[in-house]
Amino acid sequence: MDEWIVISCHTNDDLYRQQANKLIASLKAWDIPYVIEEVKNTGSWAKNTHYKPTICLETLEDWDVPVLFLDADSEVIDYPFLIDTLTCDVAMYFLNEGKPATGTVFVNNTDGGKKFLRAWIDACKGGENVSDQKALKRIWPIEGVSVEELPASYCKIFDKMEGVEPVIRQNQASRLFNAGLDETDTKTR
Repeated sequence: MDEWIVISCHTNDDLYRQQANKLIASLKAWDIPYVIEEVKNTGSWAKNTHYKPTICLETLEDWDVPVLFLDADSEVIDYPFLIDTLTCDVAMYFLNEGKPATGTVFVNNTDGGKKFLRAWIDACKGGENVSDQKALKRIWPIEGVSVEELPASYCKIFDKMEGVEPVIRQNQASRLFNAGLDETDTKTR
């Protein structure tokens, strides 16, 4: 693959803006192109996450290249060479029981990639109190979409996955910022 871009978004508050600045610094260190958007806080952490598949689809269509979505509170620790080689429609890491982890999601500029994003967008419309990750889990897998699993190092949660050297580290700032979430959401974010 010749070209791809990192996409991310965060709410318009200082806490996530600081996290996004760390992500930007890590992308600049590896000379990785990116688009990071600041979005209005809806007042609901779960509902805020629903913008993720929309921004991916918009960027895919505007830039006409594959996208790698990274949560705004992540950092690129090493160059993600695997992304350069992907030909599937979608690639992501899967948590226990095959649950998709949406902190690092590659979406190719293919019909299957766009089908995946449209299905994810529709799934997010189904509940304001459900995170994008839980919405995706409800409809997973999506027929007609080719998928590859990313290694754990591409979605390494900073305080879990012992022994995994991160390529992309998920810092999970939501755990610090969202004390009102139910226990299930904090474990998956």
